[in-house]
Amino acid sequence: MILVDNGSSDQSVAYVREQHPSVRIIALQENMGFAKAVNAGIRASDSEFVALINNDIELESSWLTNLVEALRTSPDVGAVTGKMLNYYRRDIIDAAGDELSLNGNAGCRGNGEKDGEFYNTQCYVFGACAGAVVYKRSMFNDVGLFDEDFFAWYEDVDLDLRMQLKGYKCLYVPTAVCYHKRGGTVKTSSPFFVRHYTRNNLLYVTKNFPLAIILIKAPRIIVSRIRRWSDHVRGGNGRAVLDALVQFIRMLPATMKKRRKILAGRKVSLRYIGSLFTLPAYRLHQTASKTNK
Repeated sequence: MILVDNGSSDQSVAYVREQHPSVRIIALQENMGFAKAVNAGIRASDSEFVALINNDIELESSWLTNLVEALRTSPDVGAVTGKMLNYYRRDIIDAAGDELSLNGNAGCRGNGEKDGEFYNTQCYVFGACAGAVVYKRSMFNDVGLFDEDFFAWYEDVDLDLRMQLKGYKCLYVPTAVCYHKRGGTVKTSSPFFVRHYTRNNLLYVTKNFPLAIILIKAPRIIVSRIRRWSDHVRGGNGRAVLDALVQFIRMLPATMKKRRKILAGRKVSLRYIGSLFTLPAYRLHQTASKTNK
Protein backbone atom coordinates (compact mmCIF):
# COMPACT_ATOMS: atom_id res chain seq x y z
CA MET A 1 0.00 0.00 0.00
CA ILE A 2 1.20 3.49 -0.88
CA LEU A 3 0.15 6.74 0.81
CA VAL A 4 0.77 9.93 -1.14
CA ASP A 5 0.66 12.90 1.21
CA ASN A 6 0.06 16.05 -0.81
CA GLY A 7 1.83 18.58 1.36
CA SER A 8 -0.45 18.25 4.39
CA SER A 9 0.19 20.52 7.39
CA ASP A 10 -1.18 18.19 10.07
CA GLN A 11 0.40 15.06 11.53
CA SER A 12 -0.90 12.64 8.88
CA VAL A 13 2.51 11.33 7.83
CA ALA A 14 3.76 10.89 11.39
CA TYR A 15 0.55 9.07 12.36
CA VAL A 16 0.75 6.62 9.48
CA ARG A 17 4.44 5.95 10.07
CA GLU A 18 3.71 5.12 13.70
CA GLN A 19 0.43 3.23 13.33
CA HIS A 20 0.97 1.57 9.92
CA PRO A 21 4.72 1.08 9.41
CA SER A 22 4.18 -1.26 6.42
CA VAL A 23 2.68 1.55 4.35
CA ARG A 24 5.06 3.15 1.86
CA ILE A 25 4.81 6.92 2.12
CA ILE A 26 5.45 9.44 -0.64
CA ALA A 27 5.50 12.80 1.15
CA LEU A 28 5.24 15.74 -1.25
CA GLN A 29 6.60 18.98 0.17
CA GLU A 30 3.68 21.07 -1.12
CA ASN A 31 0.23 20.58 -2.64
CA MET A 32 1.04 19.50 -6.19
CA GLY A 33 -2.60 18.89 -7.11
CA PHE A 34 -4.60 15.68 -7.26
CA ALA A 35 -3.38 14.58 -10.70
CA LYS A 36 0.33 14.85 -9.95
CA ALA A 37 -0.07 13.24 -6.52
CA VAL A 38 -1.92 10.15 -7.75
CA ASN A 39 0.44 9.84 -10.72
CA ALA A 40 3.34 9.71 -8.27
CA GLY A 41 1.64 6.84 -6.47
CA ILE A 42 0.85 5.00 -9.70
CA ARG A 43 4.43 5.31 -10.94
CA ALA A 44 5.76 4.04 -7.60
CA SER A 45 3.62 0.89 -7.80
CA ASP A 46 3.98 -2.17 -10.01
CA SER A 47 0.77 -4.13 -9.43
CA GLU A 48 -1.54 -5.43 -12.15
CA PHE A 49 -4.37 -3.34 -10.75
CA VAL A 50 -4.26 0.17 -9.24
CA ALA A 51 -6.77 1.23 -6.58
CA LEU A 52 -7.15 4.93 -5.81
CA ILE A 53 -8.80 5.88 -2.51
CA ASN A 54 -9.24 9.45 -1.30
CA ASN A 55 -8.84 10.54 2.30
CA ASP A 56 -12.59 11.27 2.63
CA ILE A 57 -13.66 7.71 1.74
CA GLU A 58 -14.65 4.84 4.05
CA LEU A 59 -14.65 1.37 2.46
CA GLU A 60 -16.69 -1.69 3.27
CA SER A 61 -14.45 -4.73 3.75
CA SER A 62 -15.47 -6.39 0.46
CA TRP A 63 -14.99 -3.27 -1.70
CA LEU A 64 -11.59 -4.13 -3.15
CA THR A 65 -12.24 -7.86 -3.53
CA ASN A 66 -15.48 -7.30 -5.45
CA LEU A 67 -13.95 -4.74 -7.80
CA VAL A 68 -10.81 -6.74 -8.56
CA GLU A 69 -12.87 -9.87 -9.23
CA ALA A 70 -15.03 -7.94 -11.71
CA LEU A 71 -11.96 -6.47 -13.38
CA ARG A 72 -10.28 -9.86 -13.77
CA THR A 73 -13.29 -11.28 -15.60
CA SER A 74 -13.93 -8.29 -17.89
CA PRO A 75 -11.30 -8.07 -20.65
CA ASP A 76 -12.85 -5.00 -22.31
CA VAL A 77 -12.95 -2.99 -19.07
CA GLY A 78 -10.23 -0.54 -18.03
CA ALA A 79 -11.77 0.63 -14.75
CA VAL A 80 -14.33 -0.52 -12.20
CA THR A 81 -16.24 1.57 -9.72
CA GLY A 82 -18.59 0.68 -6.90
CA LYS A 83 -21.60 2.14 -5.15
CA MET A 84 -20.58 5.31 -3.34
CA LEU A 85 -23.04 6.32 -0.64
CA ASN A 86 -23.35 9.52 1.36
CA TYR A 87 -21.24 9.14 4.51
CA TYR A 88 -23.80 10.89 6.71
CA ARG A 89 -26.98 9.51 5.09
CA ARG A 90 -26.14 5.97 4.10
CA ASP A 91 -29.33 5.28 2.21
CA ILE A 92 -28.54 8.09 -0.26
CA ILE A 93 -26.44 7.65 -3.40
CA ASP A 94 -23.37 9.83 -3.70
CA ALA A 95 -22.26 8.26 -7.00
CA ALA A 96 -23.12 5.06 -8.82
CA GLY A 97 -20.39 5.70 -11.35
CA ASP A 98 -20.09 8.85 -13.41
CA GLU A 99 -22.39 9.86 -16.27
CA LEU A 100 -22.00 12.19 -19.25
CA SER A 101 -24.96 14.49 -19.74
CA LEU A 102 -26.43 15.55 -23.08
CA ASN A 103 -24.71 18.94 -22.71
CA GLY A 104 -21.27 17.40 -22.23
CA ASN A 105 -20.98 17.96 -18.49
CA ALA A 106 -19.96 14.98 -16.38
CA GLY A 107 -21.56 14.23 -13.04
CA CYS A 108 -22.11 11.65 -10.36
CA ARG A 109 -24.72 9.12 -11.48
CA GLY A 110 -27.64 9.04 -9.04
CA ASN A 111 -26.26 11.74 -6.76
CA GLY A 112 -28.83 12.60 -4.08
CA GLU A 113 -31.15 9.73 -5.05
CA LYS A 114 -32.37 7.18 -2.52
CA ASP A 115 -30.53 3.87 -2.83
CA GLY A 116 -32.65 1.04 -4.19
CA GLU A 117 -33.12 -1.64 -6.81
CA PHE A 118 -32.31 0.67 -9.74
CA TYR A 119 -28.75 1.13 -8.42
CA ASN A 120 -28.27 -2.56 -7.60
CA THR A 121 -27.72 -3.59 -11.21
CA GLN A 122 -24.20 -4.09 -12.54
CA CYS A 123 -23.76 -2.16 -15.78
CA TYR A 124 -21.42 -0.15 -17.95
CA VAL A 125 -21.16 3.55 -17.08
CA PHE A 126 -19.33 6.46 -18.63
CA GLY A 127 -16.65 6.58 -15.97
CA ALA A 128 -15.58 6.52 -12.35
CA CYS A 129 -14.86 9.07 -9.67
CA ALA A 130 -11.12 8.78 -8.98
CA GLY A 131 -11.81 9.05 -5.25
CA ALA A 132 -12.58 5.31 -5.08
CA VAL A 133 -11.81 3.25 -8.18
CA VAL A 134 -9.68 0.38 -9.46
CA TYR A 135 -7.89 0.63 -12.82
CA LYS A 136 -5.97 -1.87 -14.94
CA ARG A 137 -2.32 -0.90 -15.22
CA SER A 138 -2.35 -2.03 -18.85
CA MET A 139 -4.97 0.66 -19.50
CA PHE A 140 -2.66 3.34 -18.07
CA ASN A 141 0.19 2.00 -20.22
CA ASP A 142 -1.99 2.46 -23.30
CA VAL A 143 -3.99 5.61 -22.49
CA GLY A 144 -1.60 7.47 -20.21
CA LEU A 145 -1.89 8.74 -16.65
CA PHE A 146 -3.90 11.69 -15.31
CA ASP A 147 -3.25 15.01 -17.03
CA GLU A 148 -1.20 16.99 -14.51
CA ASP A 149 -2.06 20.28 -16.20
CA PHE A 150 -5.56 19.90 -14.70
CA PHE A 151 -4.14 20.09 -11.15
CA ALA A 152 -7.50 19.03 -9.66
CA TRP A 153 -11.12 18.44 -10.79
CA TYR A 154 -12.15 16.89 -14.08
CA GLU A 155 -8.83 15.05 -14.37
CA ASP A 156 -10.73 11.80 -13.78
CA VAL A 157 -13.40 12.76 -16.35
CA ASP A 158 -10.64 13.54 -18.82
CA LEU A 159 -9.15 10.09 -18.20
CA ASP A 160 -12.60 8.47 -18.48
CA LEU A 161 -13.10 9.96 -21.93
CA ARG A 162 -9.59 9.16 -23.14
CA MET A 163 -10.14 5.61 -21.92
CA GLN A 164 -13.45 5.35 -23.78
CA LEU A 165 -11.91 6.73 -26.98
CA LYS A 166 -9.30 3.96 -26.83
CA GLY A 167 -12.00 1.29 -26.47
CA TYR A 168 -11.85 0.65 -22.72
CA LYS A 169 -15.14 0.52 -20.80
CA CYS A 170 -15.96 1.34 -17.19
CA LEU A 171 -18.01 -1.14 -15.16
CA TYR A 172 -20.24 -0.24 -12.21
CA VAL A 173 -20.28 -2.98 -9.52
CA PRO A 174 -22.98 -2.24 -6.90
CA THR A 175 -21.73 -4.88 -4.43
CA ALA A 176 -18.57 -2.82 -3.87
CA VAL A 177 -19.75 -0.19 -1.40
CA CYS A 178 -18.00 2.81 0.08
CA TYR A 179 -19.02 6.03 1.85
CA HIS A 180 -18.01 9.54 0.82
CA LYS A 181 -17.72 12.72 2.88
CA ARG A 182 -18.39 14.97 -0.13
CA GLY A 183 -16.75 18.36 0.18
CA GLY A 184 -14.48 17.13 2.94
CA THR A 185 -11.37 18.45 1.19
CA VAL A 186 -12.40 21.67 -0.61
CA LYS A 187 -15.70 23.56 -0.61
CA THR A 188 -17.31 23.80 -4.04
CA SER A 189 -18.23 27.44 -3.43
CA SER A 190 -14.60 28.53 -3.08
CA PRO A 191 -12.88 30.58 -5.81
CA PHE A 192 -10.14 27.93 -5.93
CA PHE A 193 -12.67 25.25 -6.89
CA VAL A 194 -14.60 27.45 -9.33
CA ARG A 195 -11.41 28.50 -11.12
CA HIS A 196 -10.10 24.97 -11.64
CA TYR A 197 -13.48 23.37 -12.32
CA THR A 198 -14.43 25.97 -14.94
CA ARG A 199 -11.08 25.84 -16.72
CA ASN A 200 -10.80 22.06 -16.69
CA ASN A 201 -14.34 21.58 -17.95
CA LEU A 202 -13.33 23.49 -21.07
CA LEU A 203 -9.98 21.72 -21.36
CA TYR A 204 -11.44 18.21 -21.35
CA VAL A 205 -13.97 19.07 -24.08
CA THR A 206 -11.33 20.72 -26.25
CA LYS A 207 -8.88 17.84 -25.77
CA ASN A 208 -11.20 14.91 -26.37
CA PHE A 209 -14.40 15.67 -28.27
CA PRO A 210 -14.19 14.87 -32.00
CA LEU A 211 -15.16 17.85 -34.16
CA ALA A 212 -18.41 16.19 -35.30
CA ILE A 213 -19.48 15.73 -31.68
CA ILE A 214 -18.59 19.35 -30.83
CA LEU A 215 -20.67 20.64 -33.74
CA ILE A 216 -23.67 18.49 -32.81
CA LYS A 217 -23.46 19.34 -29.12
CA ALA A 218 -22.42 22.99 -29.51
CA PRO A 219 -25.79 24.61 -28.63
CA ARG A 220 -26.20 22.52 -25.46
CA ILE A 221 -22.54 22.95 -24.49
CA ILE A 222 -22.59 26.74 -24.91
CA VAL A 223 -25.89 27.29 -23.10
CA SER A 224 -24.99 25.03 -20.16
CA ARG A 225 -21.60 26.68 -19.66
CA ILE A 226 -23.01 30.20 -19.78
CA ARG A 227 -25.66 29.26 -17.23
CA ARG A 228 -23.08 27.78 -14.89
CA TRP A 229 -20.76 30.76 -15.24
CA SER A 230 -23.68 33.06 -14.49
CA ASP A 231 -24.43 31.08 -11.33
CA HIS A 232 -20.81 31.44 -10.24
CA VAL A 233 -20.87 35.19 -10.93
CA ARG A 234 -24.05 35.61 -8.88
CA GLY A 235 -22.36 33.60 -6.12
CA GLY A 236 -19.52 36.11 -5.95
CA ASN A 237 -17.01 34.15 -8.04
CA GLY A 238 -16.94 36.31 -11.17
CA ARG A 239 -13.18 36.88 -10.85
CA ALA A 240 -12.57 33.14 -10.57
CA VAL A 241 -14.54 32.52 -13.80
CA LEU A 242 -12.59 35.23 -15.61
CA ASP A 243 -9.28 33.79 -14.37
CA ALA A 244 -10.37 30.34 -15.57
CA LEU A 245 -11.13 31.63 -19.08
CA VAL A 246 -7.77 33.41 -19.28
CA GLN A 247 -5.93 30.29 -18.14
CA PHE A 248 -7.83 28.17 -20.66
CA ILE A 249 -6.79 30.46 -23.53
CA ARG A 250 -3.15 30.37 -22.40
CA MET A 251 -3.24 26.55 -22.26
CA LEU A 252 -4.95 26.20 -25.63
CA PRO A 253 -1.82 25.58 -27.79
CA ALA A 254 -0.64 22.72 -25.55
CA THR A 255 -4.18 21.35 -25.34
CA MET A 256 -4.54 21.26 -29.12
CA LYS A 257 -1.28 19.34 -29.38
CA LYS A 258 -2.66 16.75 -26.95
CA ARG A 259 -5.92 16.68 -28.88
CA ARG A 260 -4.23 15.69 -32.13
CA LYS A 261 -2.49 12.77 -30.46
CA ILE A 262 -5.60 11.58 -28.60
CA LEU A 263 -7.93 11.67 -31.58
CA ALA A 264 -5.33 10.06 -33.84
CA GLY A 265 -5.46 7.03 -31.53
CA ARG A 266 -9.27 6.83 -31.34
CA LYS A 267 -10.55 3.26 -31.73
CA VAL A 268 -14.32 3.71 -31.37
CA SER A 269 -16.94 5.09 -33.75
CA LEU A 270 -18.64 8.45 -33.54
CA ARG A 271 -21.89 6.55 -32.96
CA TYR A 272 -20.39 4.91 -29.88
CA ILE A 273 -19.09 8.23 -28.57
CA GLY A 274 -22.55 9.72 -29.07
CA SER A 275 -24.06 6.89 -27.03
CA LEU A 276 -22.03 7.96 -23.99
CA PHE A 277 -24.16 11.11 -23.65
CA THR A 278 -27.29 10.21 -21.69
CA LEU A 279 -30.14 11.61 -19.65
CA PRO A 280 -29.39 11.84 -15.91
CA ALA A 281 -29.86 8.59 -14.03
CA TYR A 282 -32.75 10.00 -12.01
CA ARG A 283 -34.66 10.67 -15.25
CA LEU A 284 -34.00 7.14 -16.47
CA HIS A 285 -35.01 5.83 -13.05
CA GLN A 286 -38.31 7.70 -13.22
CA THR A 287 -38.95 6.39 -16.76
CA ALA A 288 -38.22 2.82 -15.68
CA SER A 289 -40.55 3.17 -12.68
CA LYS A 290 -43.41 4.40 -14.86
CA THR A 291 -42.84 1.58 -17.37
CA ASN A 292 -43.00 -1.06 -14.65
CA LYS A 293 -46.33 0.18 -13.28
